[in-house]
Order: sequence, then structure tokens, then C-alpha cells
Amino acid sequence: MKNRIVYVNEQEADAVKAEALQKENVFFAELDGRSIQTEADYVREMELVMNCPYEKSDMYLKLGWYHDWICELLWLGEKDVVLLLRGYDFMLRNNEKTKKRIVEDFEEITLPWWEGEVIGHMVGGKPRSFMVYLEGKAS
Repeated sequence: MKNRIVYVNEQEADAVKAEALQKENVFFAELDGRSIQTEADYVREMELVMNCPYEKSDMYLKLGWYHDWICELLWLGEKDVVLLLRGYDFMLRNNEKTKKRIVEDFEEITLPWWEGEVIGHMVGGKPRSFMVYLEGKAS
């Protein structure tokens, strides 16, 4: 299993969504990059689409808190994850630094964690497929 980020066009994104929704062992989440213009917007949207069950105040709308639960996902059972970010080119248009950090966090933290680092670091932790699809131009 190789967890990774894949840049896709609109038609490919539609195909990814259709395929993911047909599989019972896959949790599918879709974001709209047009509605994400701040770090807090991103964390809030991720909490929503990932069905994060934790109640938080606005002070937790930072990437640090997000890292805690995105590397847990107990509420999803053992399902694989497919995350589709539509309109990626429009996401964080005035904050390229945060946008770049989010992608780097997937590459350096989230995807390696679910690919195998979870073993031995989380009680009962098992690897899972975690694919991120960014609809737009490859950066």
C-alpha cells in the first residue's frame, strides 16, 4: 500500500468519487477548496467531512489539534480513507504558506502514519490506505 497525494482534473475527480462511494470499506470525504480561505476554515471543514466527534472551541482550530485526531480516526473503524479536495487551486488563495504546509503535513505526517507508523504507536493501530486527491493544477 502506498498512501499518496494525487493531482486530478475534474473528470478524474468524478471517477475517484464514484469508485470510492461503491466500496463499503472506504470512508469518502470531499472538501470544496473555494470555502477554505484560512487555516481555521480548513480545520473546521476537515472536522466536518471526517465526522470528527470531538467538541472543540475556536482555540482548537489550528493544525496542531487537527494532527492529533487525523492520526487517530477511531470513529471510522478500519475503513480506508479517500479525501477529495475539489477546487484546490482556489483554496487559501491569499495564504500559500499555509496551503503548502497542509500538503507537506499530509506527505510527512498523515500519510506515513497510516501507511505503517501507526503500528506500535497506537493501541490496536493498523495501517490503512489514505489517499488524497487534489482537483486542480499540479503544484
